[in-house]
Amino acid sequence: MSIGTKWTFFVLEFDVTYDIEERGSNGTQPLVYLIPMEKQLDVEHYARIAHEDFHSKENSELGLTITDYFEEWKEIILWKQMQKKEKSTQDSGIRF
Repeated sequence: MSIGTKWTFFVLEFDVTYDIEERGSNGTQPLVYLIPMEKQLDVEHYARIAHEDFHSKENSELGLTITDYFEEWKEIILWKQMQKKEKSTQDSGIRF
């Protein structure tokens, strides 16, 4: 990320997801991530995939949460970014 990177918040909210909210309550506490704006579409895409994974037949046996799936996708994204950065560093001749 460059010094001029712009940031935004991404909110992963769970209202009406787990069906545990009490009437009149504030709902389930969301998770908030600070993300680079340039990655916003990617993050939204992986949040949708996490939602689909959570509601899949396979998950009825696994019992994972949306957060579990989203965090897994987040790790994959970060790993891909590190690999890309390493490759560009190697291509440029810079060594650490």
